[in-house]
Amino acid sequence: MGVAVNLSLYSSQAMKGYTMTSKKKNIIAMPRKIYWHLYSLQTLNSEKFIRVVDKVLKQEYQLIK
Repeated sequence: MGVAVNLSLYSSQAMKGYTMTSKKKNIIAMPRKIYWHLYSLQTLNSEKFIRVVDKVLKQEYQLIK
């Protein structure tokens, strides 16, 4: 029983400094896609297609052939 008490005390002490960020994996952010091929636009759903075309017209994205 003494071991169980010591383990519970250890667990409570360890949890005091525990944060969720210590368990997170390092996530590498991919760069934003700014170049769009004409054929890749054909596979998009209509909402995504409209957003991409809007940004192409605003010259935030570029089309490649």
